[in-house]
Amino acid sequence: MVFPLGDILVAHRLVARRQRQGVEILIAKGDAEPYFDPPVQPADLLGVVRALQRNGTAPAASLGCAGWPARLIARISYSAGRSASMVRRAAAILPDPLRRIALGAISLLTRVAAYILFTLLLWVVWFRLKRIEQLGGGEQHEAV
Repeated sequence: MVFPLGDILVAHRLVARRQRQGVEILIAKGDAEPYFDPPVQPADLLGVVRALQRNGTAPAASLGCAGWPARLIARISYSAGRSASMVRRAAAILPDPLRRIALGAISLLTRVAAYILFTLLLWVVWFRLKRIEQLGGGEQHEAV
């Protein structure tokens, strides 16, 4: 989903929908980010990412942007965000030097885990795009 965050536009994955005081809110999170973004009102949503394109000449790929792969990635991202939040709360009871080290490690470990988990998906997309380029002669096709 694409939404404003301060003065910038952000494209992060929708990982949950919640009701707060009778109002629906959307919870977004970047795949390699340790924490959730601030809640987004549905009215603030500007768009939805349905495909990714590396450059102006490469074919667009929808793998990971829609369907069950997107839901699986959202579930993994949501779980990683919950885990990072729990570790942050647990770090609050540590003495100061250890607390700073633990808090600094959360971001690094979350990014490393996300890159490991999503490397396979990126390889699949890359190989599919190469195959489409070979078959389609450079025409724009959507990889599913």
